[in-house]
Amino acid sequence: IANIIEDLQSELSDAKKGEEDAQVDFEKQLAAAEALQEELTEREVSLEQTIANRRSDLQDETGRKTGHESDRDALAKTRSDITPGCDFYIKNQAERRRQRGLEMDGLKQAKDYLAGYRPPSMLQQR
Repeated sequence: IANIIEDLQSELSDAKKGEEDAQVDFEKQLAAAEALQEELTEREVSLEQTIANRRSDLQDETGRKTGHESDRDALAKTRSDITPGCDFYIKNQAERRRQRGLEMDGLKQAKDYLAGYRPPSMLQQR
């Protein structure tokens, strides 16, 4: 009987030691799991913030894109509006130069004519 009691006490002692070891392992694993959960939660918050920032950036870029498209359309309209006038001046440039030359010659002739003009003296006037 003493052997049985001693064996039972030994088994109880081994069981308690095993239970204590298991509890220590469990607590280590629990601490590791909690640390991992906290890290993953922080990472999730960080990723959500990054996603929110990217969405905001996307909205900003979309707004800028719309503005650039409006500017592009305005420039295209301006170009199409001024093209006929520019084409007219380009097409008629040679004729306009010829006419300006004729005008300059006429102005020089008038200047020369007026330079030779002398008003009558006071004695000859009535």
